[in-house]
Amino acid sequence: MLSYIINIAIIIVFVLLFLITRRMNKRWSKINDYLGTVTNTVNSIRYGDLTTKMEKLEHPTYQNVTDSINRMVETLNDREKMIIEYQAELMRQNKLLESVINSLSDGILIVNEHLVILRATPKVTEWFGVKGTNIIGKNVTEFLHFEDKNINLIRLNSKDVFITHMPTRNFVMSSIKLTIDDNKKRYVLIIKDVTNEREIETLKEDFVATLTHDLKVPIVAESNILNFLINGKFGEINEKQQVALKNMQISNSELLNLVQIVLETYKIKDSGIKLQREKGNIRVDAVDMEDRIELTVKDNGAGMTEERLEEMRDTIAHGQKVGFGLRTVHERIQLLFGESYGLTISSTEGVGTTITAVIPKIEIANKGSRESNRE
Repeated sequence: MLSYIINIAIIIVFVLLFLITRRMNKRWSKINDYLGTVTNTVNSIRYGDLTTKMEKLEHPTYQNVTDSINRMVETLNDREKMIIEYQAELMRQNKLLESVINSLSDGILIVNEHLVILRATPKVTEWFGVKGTNIIGKNVTEFLHFEDKNINLIRLNSKDVFITHMPTRNFVMSSIKLTIDDNKKRYVLIIKDVTNEREIETLKEDFVATLTHDLKVPIVAESNILNFLINGKFGEINEKQQVALKNMQISNSELLNLVQIVLETYKIKDSGIKLQREKGNIRVDAVDMEDRIELTVKDNGAGMTEERLEEMRDTIAHGQKVGFGLRTVHERIQLLFGESYGLTISSTEGVGTTITAVIPKIEIANKGSRESNRE
């Protein structure tokens, strides 16, 4: 009887164990399924799919975890949208900045400490004669040259530079060190085309030189001639002639003052007939040639080229627009004394310029005598 009871008890225990095990297996199966769902959701989020969400479960413990994961996904989704908006705005700002930089008339280069080009604007590629990104990785010295072989490219301030591909243009270059927290040395090179500015400066210098050579010096020469005539250096003159010469002297002085005002407006210190930094010399001589007087005004200035000298001579002979002052003095002398008198000009580049005025000697004396006889 006892053994029977024991067997029944054992059977009941095994049945209970079976039922408990079966129930536990079902529970573990649900847990495994849930963990699998969590794993799949996390993997989807990991690879960028923020649209994945876990379904709600009736079990309170699981539901708390599910809600936490879904809230995390929503937060990440909101962050992603903000990041996308920030990236879009940064791209717009970058394109705007790039457009502004590319539209600049100056060329901009970024180089490393070995002067290897890291980035360049389209203007630089145009000047260097290289297409697109082919310029990246090349050394900037392949395209630039300086008069000073030992010049430091990373310490420049508006230094003249020669670009091989643009031999007829004038450029200056400046450099700025980039400060970036990556321990790498980078420099910005700014290249400016100053061809137009140099041409304008040359025109300005030519204009002032024209005023000096073609107008002021002949006026000064005329003033000296008038002084000689008024003081009777070439013979006696009557009262009417003296009045006429003094009127010419007043006009001459006014014109000379006007030219001087223009020169001072340009803030250029004039040293006589030569536009130069160092002190120049003007020599005025008078030579008695029996029947005529030769007055020469000579300087030690820059002189003129052959082409320029021919222009000046053509001006004196035919009255072209260039050299107005010379033509005016020449015409005044011929008007007073005849076509056999007047101005001539000679010049040697780098040596100086000589202007010669020829006037009659006997003619003035004779005129003075005839006027005296009539009175």
